Amino acid sequence: MHRPGYTHELNQCYFGGALSPAFLGRLANLPHDRGDVRAFIEGAFRLMVAGAVRPTDLSELQGDVLGSLVARIQRDDVLR
Repeated sequence: MHRPGYTHELNQCYFGGALSPAFLGRLANLPHDRGDVRAFIEGAFRLMVAGAVRPTDLSELQGDVLGSLVARIQRDDVLR
């Protein structure tokens, strides 16, 4: 299940809406129905904020990594 507003909600919550459309576009296909994916992405966003990462410093490639590779991690891989 893909919830289109999910990434925009995270953008507002953690970055005040300042993430680039290109970065957000790379997160568009995240499987938001998976709790492990949501937890990982939200944790990553919290760490970015805690580390004072500016939204303008996040590249399209970083969005691609979060948006595609993280979603491919199987639950079994996380538990090992």
